[in-house]
Amino acid sequence: LSLPAVEDLPLLATALGGMSLTDQAAGPTKAQLEAAREAMLSWDAVVTVDSVGVTVYRSLMGTWCAAVAAARFSADAAPLLAGSLEPLARRLLSPDYQQELGWFGSEAARAEALQSAFVEAVAAVLESWGGEDWQWGKLHKLPLRHVLGALGDGSLATLLDAPAQPIGGGMDTVGNTGQGAGFLGTTGAGYRHVADLGASPPGLWLVDGQSQSGQVHTAHYGCEIDRTLL
Repeated sequence: LSLPAVEDLPLLATALGGMSLTDQAAGPTKAQLEAAREAMLSWDAVVTVDSVGVTVYRSLMGTWCAAVAAARFSADAAPLLAGSLEPLARRLLSPDYQQELGWFGSEAARAEALQSAFVEAVAAVLESWGGEDWQWGKLHKLPLRHVLGALGDGSLATLLDAPAQPIGGGMDTVGNTGQGAGFLGTTGAGYRHVADLGASPPGLWLVDGQSQSGQVHTAHYGCEIDRTLL
């Protein structure tokens, strides 16, 4: 569950729910914009691999942070700062905070910037995900790289690395799986740690998230992946 999204979606519904949508020149069509808005605003804020709402929401957070940065910083500085401004950008989804802070020149300017950010976000989704199938897990995948795969010229990776797997969660969920370049999942729990303190003697087990074997040709290389990824 994305708690930031729980807070943000009502504000986005107010800001974007009544937005007039039209075909964009060399950009999203009216139908695509409507589909993206509906997917995001009807989303339950649960970040699963088959969710479409989170795809639109996370893309919008990226373009909205860029708009917030551009409102106050130079063209050179804004791209460097945008990624660190999400807490501020989320507060600026509310017209009340705009009135308090005056970040944009006016409330009309804030509302216009947010609507433009939404159009840019949908364009970014189309560029990254394609015209259909906007499910989060299509790009939010966990790389499964073997520790030896980076040695030498990297050719060992072809043999040792397991295919990246779709994974739920994101950078703002309890099961934090991060969000790297291209929406890649970059972090997360790597193993299960089980301690049985009621036994005599107590027992301790560690189960690696990918497998219990580092031997690529064994049956247990990658056997835990499906149980680990949710």
